[in-house]
Amino acid sequence: MKNFLMLILSIVYFFGLRAQDSTIEVQIHKLFNKMYEADTNGFSAMFTEEPIMQTVAGTNEEAVLKTGDLKNWMNTIAAHNPGDLDEQIGKIKLRKDGAMVHAWVPYRFYYKGNYSHCGVNSFQLIRLKGSWKLASVMDTRRKNCEQGIKESELDSIMNSWHVAASTANEKVFFGRMKPDGVYIGTNPSEL
Repeated sequence: MKNFLMLILSIVYFFGLRAQDSTIEVQIHKLFNKMYEADTNGFSAMFTEEPIMQTVAGTNEEAVLKTGDLKNWMNTIAAHNPGDLDEQIGKIKLRKDGAMVHAWVPYRFYYKGNYSHCGVNSFQLIRLKGSWKLASVMDTRRKNCEQGIKESELDSIMNSWHVAASTANEKVFFGRMKPDGVYIGTNPSEL
């Protein structure tokens, strides 16, 4: 009986952690979907009051650290049209310790449909008043990354698309498709 109870508690604990992972991943996908839509409405609510925003530029031999702020990022997003800023993220890797999470998020950035740069986003999130907030964003930017999408990144891309579908976000949902793409729905009238 004791072993059975331990098994049940372990299963509950595992699925509870997986549910938290899913919540954090959905929040990260929503952040980039909002950027794609050029919609900063509710954007700042995803962050702590004074998040740290930094970019690591330069070469492998010598880094240059640039510091920004959330307000400037939001102004940049708001100044663009939907679809202009398209940060396509890869597979999200999470590491947790209590109420702190580190998210490692590779990306490729497209500006007005053209490849611009790539790198990794390093997010630090903390749990405040029952929800996860972004406390720190640090990213790298470089021109050369492996081109093409790895099979492991398809999961993250599809999750982003499903988040857009689940929130009835047509701009992101259909905007991620190629202009000549064909969507086949479950209803014959959707063809």
